[in-house]
Amino acid sequence: MNRRIVAQYLYRDPAGVLLYKVLRYQPKDFRVLRPDPELPGKSIWGLPAGTPRVPYLLPELLASSGVVFVCEGEKDVDALRAAGLTATTLAGGTSATWTEAIVSHFRGRSVILLPDNDDPGREYMRRVGRALRPVAGAVGWLELPDLPAKGDVSDWLAMPGNDADKLLRIATTATRLEPPSDDAPMRVVRSAAEAVRRDVVRLEVLSCRKIDWLWKPWLPLGKLCLIDGDPGQGKSYMTLDLAARLSRGDAFPDGGPAPAAPVNSLLVCCEDGLTDTVLPRLVAMKADLTRIRCWQGERRNGEPFRPPILPDDYDVLREAIRVHSAKLVIIDPLMAFLGASVNSISDQSVRQVLTPLASLAEAENVTILFVRHLNKTNGKQAVYRGGGSIGIIAAMRTAMLIARHPHNADMRVLAMVKCNLGPEPMSQGFRLTPAADDPDATLVHWEGPVDLKANDLVGDVKEALDPKHWLRELLAGGPLPATEVLEEAQQAGISTSTLHRAKAALSIVSKKKHDQWYWLPPGMTNLPHRPGEPLEPLEFNF
Repeated sequence: MNRRIVAQYLYRDPAGVLLYKVLRYQPKDFRVLRPDPELPGKSIWGLPAGTPRVPYLLPELLASSGVVFVCEGEKDVDALRAAGLTATTLAGGTSATWTEAIVSHFRGRSVILLPDNDDPGREYMRRVGRALRPVAGAVGWLELPDLPAKGDVSDWLAMPGNDADKLLRIATTATRLEPPSDDAPMRVVRSAAEAVRRDVVRLEVLSCRKIDWLWKPWLPLGKLCLIDGDPGQGKSYMTLDLAARLSRGDAFPDGGPAPAAPVNSLLVCCEDGLTDTVLPRLVAMKADLTRIRCWQGERRNGEPFRPPILPDDYDVLREAIRVHSAKLVIIDPLMAFLGASVNSISDQSVRQVLTPLASLAEAENVTILFVRHLNKTNGKQAVYRGGGSIGIIAAMRTAMLIARHPHNADMRVLAMVKCNLGPEPMSQGFRLTPAADDPDATLVHWEGPVDLKANDLVGDVKEALDPKHWLRELLAGGPLPATEVLEEAQQAGISTSTLHRAKAALSIVSKKKHDQWYWLPPGMTNLPHRPGEPLEPLEFNF
């Protein structure tokens, strides 16, 4: 194929000395030439390791003092330069790496990122923004209006009515650039009119759609979900059992129908060993291992080197979901994968991590299931017992709790804490039992519905007696005023809802006498009448 050079882009050090140049060909292709250090006047192809990388037009960048535009390619930089603006890029396009040495040239500067109008361009500029934020004086993000798909700033400048003055008005006048911080996302910089056009949604043009479910009503597709629980309660066993069931295409523990086809899962875990714990458990559960993948972060020489970090590794997570066609992602435990800059007790900070993850879940139609430990505070409602900010559970569409049955130490209970998408289901009990063919392996054996709510499983209620036994003993001496029964139950750590379920199970009758309601012992249907006491009509409340 015949090709020709259509442009040369010279990369120089701060003193103006040529380091290398990028040749652009037609049809579109790029190659790099550098001066031969041993033969003056000659050039050789490629950039070996150790060759200093620099921003394009570095001497002009250092000599300027205004806003710096960062683009994806040299062609765009030249277009902005021709319009009288300061701009730069790196050789290599979206694959370029912004090292500490490179970003040091932007210290204290106001930078505006100009992504191409496609997903790779936006993802690349997000990486650039994360690299620049610690050193730049301000970093802004500008998506140019009316760009065609895959369009860039060169295309925008070529449109009638667009020029450098208009670009500066949009970028620096309409919206102030926000200084960078670890707790705030990069501000989107665009005109108010463009913001309205892009961000305000017209509801009449939308169509309603039903929620898709992975496991109804526990795990909706396209949403964030959560399982809370103390260590050692079986959270990881339960999530692996779920992944194994999905891999085989089996029915769900509560009798819900099996998925239409086997489902792939992605595990993001760090507390359990992969080969000595996670894998043996999945083998014992007879999982289809071809449908389960594990991402433990960066690996070197085949061994884990750095765990995944959120939000830094969103792009890797998205690609792993796509490559594996995963419909369930299990992140166990959530707190282990939050970046050092994330304050887990700050509502604002955790939402900046979870909001993009919610968008990712919706875009890929995948359930992202987090596992979280409980805090050490007893006596609170289950919704407040998870570690970290309340913003964590607020961002979840369903949240569950796993805890031991308060009156049966061998049984665990899966209970719904919150369900934004439908009615609350019955809790489900399960036991951890040895596998029949391998006593060293543990399986999850589901027991069916359990008459306990999430609030019954936290706080002091864990130490309470069986509510039915407690209520029978309380009334053994005869009828008691209902108010007294409720007060005694509260002191014993039994919730009102649990108390009334125990009452119904024992067929306890309530009767009213002298404007006071009484609870009768099991089997008694009438209040005893004392001699000389006037008779009065009785009211019944079953």
